[in-house]
Amino acid sequence: MAYSHGLVQALEMRHMKETKFKDIQEFYSFIKAITGKLSDNGFSNISEIINHRMYKVSWTTGSELLEELENVFSEFKKESWSLVSDELKSDINDCLEYLKLVLKSQ
Repeated sequence: MAYSHGLVQALEMRHMKETKFKDIQEFYSFIKAITGKLSDNGFSNISEIINHRMYKVSWTTGSELLEELENVFSEFKKESWSLVSDELKSDINDCLEYLKLVLKSQ
C-alpha cells in the first residue's frame, strides 16, 4: 500500500496491543479470509465488493483503501447484520476496530 515505511512501523507499534492484528499485512490477510467466510455464508456480493476494493482499484494512498473498507463493512452492518453468524460478526468488528484506530492515528 502507499504508507511510508516509518508510518507503518509507528502505526503497528501503537496498535499491536490494542487490536488482534500485529501489522497491516496481517490485517490484509485477515480481510482475505473474511471474504471467503462471507462467500461461504451467502454474502458473495459483499465479498466481491471487498475483493474489488482490495485488488482492482488503484488507490492514491493506503488510507483511501482503509477508509473504503470501513465504509463497506459499516454499510454491511446496517443492511445485513441480523443475518450474520456470531463468528463473522466478531471478525468484522475486529476489522472495524482496527480500521478506526489506524484512521484515527492519521
